[in-house]
Amino acid sequence: MHVPVSALSRRQTALYQLYFQLPAGWRQRLMFEARPWSLPLQRLLRRAAGPGPRAVPRAFGPALVKPAHAAHRVEVAFAAGPLRGLHMRVETAEKYFLLGRHYENDNLELLQRYALPGATVYEVGAHAGYWALALAAMVGPRGRVVALEPSPENYARLIENVALNRNASHAAPITALNLAAGAEPGRMPMSRAGTMSRLQAGAGPGGDTVQVEVARLDDLVYRAGQAAPTFVLMDVEGWGGAVMAGAERLLAERRPTWLCEVHGPEEQRHLDAALARHGYRRHSVSPASLWPRHMLAVPAC
Repeated sequence: MHVPVSALSRRQTALYQLYFQLPAGWRQRLMFEARPWSLPLQRLLRRAAGPGPRAVPRAFGPALVKPAHAAHRVEVAFAAGPLRGLHMRVETAEKYFLLGRHYENDNLELLQRYALPGATVYEVGAHAGYWALALAAMVGPRGRVVALEPSPENYARLIENVALNRNASHAAPITALNLAAGAEPGRMPMSRAGTMSRLQAGAGPGGDTVQVEVARLDDLVYRAGQAAPTFVLMDVEGWGGAVMAGAERLLAERRPTWLCEVHGPEEQRHLDAALARHGYRRHSVSPASLWPRHMLAVPAC
């Protein structure tokens, strides 16, 4: 990884050079798993780095192309990893930047096994589009990616990042939908905290909330005419049971493989019940002691 000297001050250059010399596993644990210290460390790093000058830089980790107008938003071009050859606008304090091509690397082999060239894949909870872009590269120009993201702020980032890669000849087209997947169509409140968001069953006691559109995956496929997926990547912050409840026909008839990020015992129970009912084999791909954890669900026949 190379620091883009023209994009960063001397202090920033020294700071990020030091940071990116740490092994990726250490960066993962230090910045994102060392609760309750990780969030203050992210803030400290962002404050120490500060905004950089507006100049065209050279390659840097997830290779910087140009700093964005926002103080901590940069456009990156990936030279390695699942997004090789693709571009993305990221915040300098979030995982996409701080981990670069090592972001959730433990899932990469599974994704490559099931997101095959020419396949149609869904991402439910696409955030800013990292995995939607990676999936688009995996399935290639003959494939298709449908990415659902209900948060207005993250959806704006998603479509921005999709647009950055519209001319990428080695990647599939991405259909970005400003929707949450759920058990019933309608509208629901979503709580927000920075770039994080979570659907909630009620309006909730205060806090920052926004109403978002909810659709059933069954309706997207059988009414709206979206191509049915052979593989679904899902990370919905505990809402997976409702997603499965709105995909009963899809589970019974099309039987896609699922890779789910599971955020707690309650979501795990809902997912297990729905998948068992439709004859899926379930495999944990994360240490059982950790939440969130990843679970692979494959149809038994």
